[in-house]
Order: sequence, then structure tokens, then C-alpha cells
Amino acid sequence: MRKEQKRNIKYLQRAEWEKLRASIDNVRDKLIIGLLYATGVRVGELSKLRIEHIDFQENFISIPWQNTKTKTARTVYIPRESLNDIKAYLRLTKRKKGLLFALAKR
Repeated sequence: MRKEQKRNIKYLQRAEWEKLRASIDNVRDKLIIGLLYATGVRVGELSKLRIEHIDFQENFISIPWQNTKTKTARTVYIPRESLNDIKAYLRLTKRKKGLLFALAKR
């Protein structure tokens, strides 16, 4: 029988989160960090997120199974504030479809 391992997950305190967010000057990077924090999506999922996967009416992101670690499609709630940040970013970049972020692998 496999023994369950307890994972010790650390979270940012509110003050730490505010300090991190304030240290980011770039609009795109601030939105990326904000979405990771607000939704809990993985970096790989966010890097493959297409504008078409965002439901602006119902406040959800649809993540196709091909873009997940577990190969299972899922739907993630987006807080209204984060959705407004996405809309502002799209107005700034003048994009309507395709990848939300152009991220380069390092």
C-alpha cells in the first residue's frame, strides 16, 4: 500500500502579493502574474491560452485537454477584476483572436 505524502503548500500573504504586484512595471507581465494568482492555472496552460478560450459573458476560461498536465479539459472561473484586466490588455494590444500572450520559452 502506498503511503500518502502530505504536501506542504506555501501561499503568498496578501502583503507579499501586493509587494510582488507593485514591483512589476510591464502590463503584460502584471496580467500574467495576476491571472496565475487569481485562477490557479499552470504556467503551461496560461502560455497556450487563446483569446477564444475566454468566455467574457460567463467569466470562465476553457482549457482544452491538450493544454493540461493531466490531459483533462477543465473550466476555470475568472474573477471580474481579472477579466477587466484582460479586456484592457486586449484593447492595448488590439488583438481579437489567437494566443493571449506571446511567451517565449527560455
